[in-house]
Amino acid sequence: MNAHDALADLVISSKLVPPDVSHAIHRPRLTERLDQGVTGRLTLVIGPAGSGKNWALSSWAGRSERLPGPLAWLTLDEEDNDPLRLCAHLIAALRGAVARTGGAAPLTVSVPPLASADSVGSLVTQLLNQLSGLPSPVVLVVENLHELTAGPASALLLRLVRHAPDRLRVVLSARTVPEPALRDARLRGELTEIRSAELAFRMPELRELLAARSVELSGAEAGRLLSGTGGQPLALRLALATLPEGDDGGTRSWAAMPKQLDLVHLRREVVDRLPEECREVLLRTSIVREACPSLAQALSGRKDAGAILHRLAAEYDLVTAVDPQEPGGPVHYRHHPIVRELLRGEFAERTERRGVEAVHLAACDWYRRDGQLLQAARQAVAAGRYRLGLRLVRSVGYRLCVSGRARAVLDVLESVPARRLEGDAHAVLLGAVARIAVEPGTDVSERLRRAEELFERAASAKPASAKPASATALIAFCRMVGDQYHGRVEASLRHAREAEEHLFLPDRPYQLDDDTRAAFFLPYFGEFQWWNGRTDEARESLRRGRAGAERAGVEFAALHSRLVALRMDIGTGRPGGDDCVRELLRTIESRGWAHQQPLCAVYLAAGWWAWWRHELAEARAMLGAFRSATGRPGYGQLLESGLLEAELLLAEGQPGRTRDCLAVLRARLEHGEPPAAYRSRLLATECRAALALGLVDQVRARLRGADIGPPASARIAVVAARARTLGKEPHGALDILRLHSSAKGAHSALRADVFVEAAYAHWTRGSRHAALDAVERALETAEPLAYHRPFADNGTWLRPLLRAHRAERRTHARFVDGLLGGDDVPAAAAPAAATTVLLTPREAQVLAALPSHLKLADIAKGQYVTVNSIKTQVKSLYRKLGVCSRREAVEAAERLGLLE
Repeated sequence: MNAHDALADLVISSKLVPPDVSHAIHRPRLTERLDQGVTGRLTLVIGPAGSGKNWALSSWAGRSERLPGPLAWLTLDEEDNDPLRLCAHLIAALRGAVARTGGAAPLTVSVPPLASADSVGSLVTQLLNQLSGLPSPVVLVVENLHELTAGPASALLLRLVRHAPDRLRVVLSARTVPEPALRDARLRGELTEIRSAELAFRMPELRELLAARSVELSGAEAGRLLSGTGGQPLALRLALATLPEGDDGGTRSWAAMPKQLDLVHLRREVVDRLPEECREVLLRTSIVREACPSLAQALSGRKDAGAILHRLAAEYDLVTAVDPQEPGGPVHYRHHPIVRELLRGEFAERTERRGVEAVHLAACDWYRRDGQLLQAARQAVAAGRYRLGLRLVRSVGYRLCVSGRARAVLDVLESVPARRLEGDAHAVLLGAVARIAVEPGTDVSERLRRAEELFERAASAKPASAKPASATALIAFCRMVGDQYHGRVEASLRHAREAEEHLFLPDRPYQLDDDTRAAFFLPYFGEFQWWNGRTDEARESLRRGRAGAERAGVEFAALHSRLVALRMDIGTGRPGGDDCVRELLRTIESRGWAHQQPLCAVYLAAGWWAWWRHELAEARAMLGAFRSATGRPGYGQLLESGLLEAELLLAEGQPGRTRDCLAVLRARLEHGEPPAAYRSRLLATECRAALALGLVDQVRARLRGADIGPPASARIAVVAARARTLGKEPHGALDILRLHSSAKGAHSALRADVFVEAAYAHWTRGSRHAALDAVERALETAEPLAYHRPFADNGTWLRPLLRAHRAERRTHARFVDGLLGGDDVPAAAAPAAATTVLLTPREAQVLAALPSHLKLADIAKGQYVTVNSIKTQVKSLYRKLGVCSRREAVEAAERLGLLE
């Protein structure tokens, strides 16, 4: 028998070929990461069962275009614990790769016909010596290193790794870390580690996976799927396997995460392979999301629990070390979501019921001592101690609701059996408040009636147990928010007065100090006051609410007060600066609260602010972000989003669609006329759309008898004046505007609209000097507030006046240059098209960045906007400049003098 025959007897050829994963989606991120890894000597891909490490290697082997040399592949199994068989497979894999290396001598090392395990060491030595003479690199991929459980086989492979020559690039996949082989590689900086966190799917990859499987999910559903599975490939496969088929047998929609996962696979591939002490700590700590060493010790009863957690993280990658919650605090270890769900079921199956309850109670005691009462309540409920759990959640529930964590409170309450919950008046009331905080449009009237009934029953049985004042205030608060959400203004006012009357009376059951009560109630009450036109009272309520929230350390409520105040200021023409809007948006997004009510309205505020500056692409992007962030907008949000859509359509030159949009909006209003805060805005937009269509008489008839004096909105006065001017009555228009130009409110940007309209009336009369005076006053009002809209909306007749103002008066030069865009080039030197180029400030910023080598994503990051917004503005620039590419846009802008 020759050497070839010996290899043929030992080698299974299918183990030398990567699995075919051509049907799977391509993940360039991982391919690039592995390409970078094989530029060094050793790459380790480590992760638990189901983390996708072998899939990633197979996909990379089949798709990478940057391999440094031919690929040798070996998939290990239990039979490879025989050192001779392992050595034969390594030689066969490397022999084939070396044969594909140009100019390399073939490997002559072979397994003798009568070779024994004792001769394996000399075979590895010969193999290493022959590989050192290769002219170019060879990549060796060894899959499933964890299958080597016998000492001699592991030692053989690790010797090959440790002494591999420079021309041999080794890639290993394993569930645990072969620490001895890695120590020297780490010290030399020759090791690349890819762990399960990098193997997990990201959102773009998940969307590609869902598209490949014809699964349609909303953004919120995809986010829940990603967070619920941790992006782990096995968890995603199990979740997608439970999707029901659609009614037509085609596209499927995701309903919920699977409740029962593959415990057989978990037991065989993960739990049963662990040492006994690691298995015990892993199972017992699976009842909590993350554990520090002291908590793990309380749950397992082992003093070395912290060291075992470190081992599970470092060697097995079954838990992830996270930063301490406080500087200098202990490291916490978090289970991968898929592993935790599986382990909890495995723990319940392996342990008696009393044992499981005891571990939950141990966790409850630890959390109580640590001051984490909501976590303690969750563990008490899991142990079946419902009375204890309800008492704990009641003690912190209201503060958590005002801190943006109402969903967590609701989860604990909903895990209590209904028969236990329905008899506790305080728990029923807390559930109603939490539900209102999570979904303000939810009907909680039945819960509130049930709470009142239980309070009355308790008072009848025991007079000393009368309903506390805070309970009365909270019941009225829930009804006020519900009525406010649905636009029932009169009912909301009645409940608001009742809540205000009882809110600050002393009580004991809820332990709510005055600052927390102010943070909870006043943002909603301030918004309600604004709705009813009581803006000064609203500002005071919001100021008190924000101050109380900041003193109480409740950031969510402080941001709520700031957001309502910002929306009110934009609506009344007194906005904050651009930095104020962007800082609020960044803060809310960074906290993860942008998809929660009521803070999702920050996108509306940002959209209105962009419209204010006539940055229409940015405004539309923010409106789209708001609509994706909220599934069911409240009454005020419905009005503001509808009005913003109408204003954008009007600014884009579509008055007919504007009227259709406003008609739909009015049809959606359940109770006729909107509140005072929105009434004038809605009417003014409807009239402006009608004027754009030439329906002057219709507008004048509609406004006949309307109050247009200073107490009324300046918006209505501006529309009425435009109707008079178009009706050949500029003197009447000036009489209307004169009342508002001298009224209070010098800091309101709406006065700029008044002065622009006055300039139009003077211009129509032929009084150029008076028109320039009005333009001067409009610029003086608008410049500090960056208010571009009235100048952009009236560009046809106003631009000549702006050019004349710049030439003759020379004030507000920078602001005027921004409004005129490319018109600052002298007429004799500029092409004819130059007079038609009008850039918004945002388009001018984007244009200034185009000559650089920055990508659009980098430009968007630098301007704190989305990439889609930048793309929209670039398209607008191309259209205005009459070009088709970035290079042509830069050249045209330079010719027109738009770039310095």
